[in-house]
Amino acid sequence: FSAKWGDATAYFAMSHTNSRDPSSTQKKRGSAGGDKKIDVKIDQDLWPCRTFQVRQWGHLLEKKQGSHQGSVKKLLTTLKDGRTLTEQPLRLTALQRLTPAAATGHRGALAAQAHALLDRRKVVRECALDSLWEAAGNQRPEPGGAVHAQLQDVLPPEDAGYQVESRRAAADALMRLGPRGDETLLSIVRGWLDDEDPDVRALASQAIGCMGSNASDVDRLAPLLQDKNWRVVKACIDALEQMSGGDGVRHKCSGGDTQELPSRRTSGHSGSSRSSSKLSMSKSMPSLLGVDINSNGGSRPNTPSRLETPEQEKRTGSKRSTRSGGSKRSANSDQSRENWSEGGDMPRPSSTLLAASCALATPCLGEGGRFSQEVVGPQLLWGLPRADAVASLRRVAPWGHHQSLEAVAARLRDTDAEVRKEAVAAVAELAPGNRTQAFDLCGWAMEELDWRARGAAVDALAASAPGGDEQAFQVAADLLEGSEWAPRRGAISALRALVLGTDEEEQRNDRIRKLDLAIEAVTPKLHHEHWSVRRFAVLALCSVCEVLGGHRKGLKRVKEMVNDPDEQVRLALAANLGRVAPLKSKEAVVTALQLASTDDDVEVRVAALLAVEELCGDERSRTRKA
Repeated sequence: FSAKWGDATAYFAMSHTNSRDPSSTQKKRGSAGGDKKIDVKIDQDLWPCRTFQVRQWGHLLEKKQGSHQGSVKKLLTTLKDGRTLTEQPLRLTALQRLTPAAATGHRGALAAQAHALLDRRKVVRECALDSLWEAAGNQRPEPGGAVHAQLQDVLPPEDAGYQVESRRAAADALMRLGPRGDETLLSIVRGWLDDEDPDVRALASQAIGCMGSNASDVDRLAPLLQDKNWRVVKACIDALEQMSGGDGVRHKCSGGDTQELPSRRTSGHSGSSRSSSKLSMSKSMPSLLGVDINSNGGSRPNTPSRLETPEQEKRTGSKRSTRSGGSKRSANSDQSRENWSEGGDMPRPSSTLLAASCALATPCLGEGGRFSQEVVGPQLLWGLPRADAVASLRRVAPWGHHQSLEAVAARLRDTDAEVRKEAVAAVAELAPGNRTQAFDLCGWAMEELDWRARGAAVDALAASAPGGDEQAFQVAADLLEGSEWAPRRGAISALRALVLGTDEEEQRNDRIRKLDLAIEAVTPKLHHEHWSVRRFAVLALCSVCEVLGGHRKGLKRVKEMVNDPDEQVRLALAANLGRVAPLKSKEAVVTALQLASTDDDVEVRVAALLAVEELCGDERSRTRKA
């Protein structure tokens, strides 16, 4: 090496000296052919300086805006040299310097970048992906274009049959660069859906999600929702969402109007360097896995749930719906929802959208939905992908889609808090298309004995009727007649939540209107034949009136229960008079005194005396009668 380096130093010194010596000009002209051969020989002998030369050629190519044929030829010769196989920095530098030529459509440069997609080093593959993405105009390559032709030439790799690393690299390249609808390239990844390697299956499913466009591809992806590897299930969920193309689908864009997912690599420092050579600026779709294709992948890392990402904390629009799906809706979805609420026609969903919605809904039903005829328990998703599937349904399913609504309502009873949170948002998002079914499903979920599931159902019902829907109040009031105590408690919480609403800045007049709806819905239950229903009706009226600090209309309705034949009903009335009565109400004091002096039950009289004390406290009614 020292001998070659000495020759190189002498060569550069001689070349600089001769370039300034006029007497050497005639010698150069006389032996032009011989000097050419000598230059080639010396270039071959100066391999240790090749990285420096590559940068020189790349600089010249960039100055010429990618049209300097001599520099392109030398760079391609360097990449073809077998010695580059052992020198990753040199390969990477040469590919980076070829980017301007590839951007102009140079076939040789594009071919070199395409072959680098299968390189054994991840950083080299990423460089090639970025270069081809830029050559395609910062979008997916068009069918029949130069980049598409190069992909067809190099894929599938010859060793794909026995090298799992090659299959991973090829699937990743098709996922991020494959044109939509190309049956030739699609047939390659379809064959890898049942591959023995879970990373290959995950990458292949995402590639189909980006390239497929019909319901048959949805049918191919659906079985992967039951895969034993959670990465494959997550990739399949994202693929179904990506290929659905439905109204309101939130594509997780890296920026601008492009509908491509961001890169695996962070782009926070991408603005500090030129886009032609900066590796942190991938505009292509990412790999879900975020692992090297040479890894043994498949085991689940100890990382936080995707639902705990900052975007989901405010799920977002980043992938790891989040977790996916964030709570903030897209502007297009909001506009469409406004049009729907004003009576506009809802866009007709495509067959692919309906197939994707059904495929995502089936594994979410679990033990069977409210209207299911059969139990599908074995198909229930396990772990974090269950929340991902619910979040995807929220973004993909058409409003009012029967099976999707039933699936997300079934997850209101889920044991995982994050799944229930996603289910609440999904019910609220899908409800405008079929409010009747949405309200009925929320009422069905409120029959669950677990108080956490009932709380999720209450939140879903309140979110589905933000403006106060008479039908929602009626559904909640009907639960007071349930045979178990759980739905009755859920009904009281639901009525209170419907009156409160989801908007903290809501006007008092709007809440009074909703309170009137609640009172009218509950009043018939005060005359029910069963004492327990009447008791819970009294509790419900007192609870909803307490939201506004008491209400005269509510007090008038519950006052009629003073002469109820059951002591438990009268006890509930006496104990809650302070909640239903306005701040200053002599009428409530008179009612409490009547119970305290005339009731036959001791507990009722004691509760009535405590109510008198409360009603006649500071800043309340100070009557002579009390």
